[in-house]
Amino acid sequence: MINVRSGKALDIFSSKTHDGNNIQIFKSHGKANQLWAIYPNRDGTDKLINPGSGKALDVAANGHSDGTNVIIYTENGSDAQKWILNIIDTGIYKLIHKSSDKVLDVSENSSNDEANIQIWSSNNTRAQQWRLVPINL
Repeated sequence: MINVRSGKALDIFSSKTHDGNNIQIFKSHGKANQLWAIYPNRDGTDKLINPGSGKALDVAANGHSDGTNVIIYTENGSDAQKWILNIIDTGIYKLIHKSSDKVLDVSENSSNDEANIQIWSSNNTRAQQWRLVPINL
């Protein structure tokens, strides 16, 4: 998954796989910490699982405030891990967190490696747009 503004990949910080590890953007290299599989939930949302760690993309403490941190966490089916993939253009999506109705966002509209990922109110900036890139595993 590539951020439209920065061209950087959604990345697990330092490839660490423990619960609560941070999500960031980083130059795309295609290694396991940048791969995300999308699985449908029964309620019409999706969960994003990193195949290398087996962990889900998660909003810390199922927060609802602008700036709440995005992490990886053991997949548990909670609302903190449910996303709505809203297509906005060919191959480009905004990911809406089900519980908060906030979107996956790059902090401060940054394009720097290791810029933090958070949820934020939708403002239709390119920092909130993601290109899904199919990978053959």
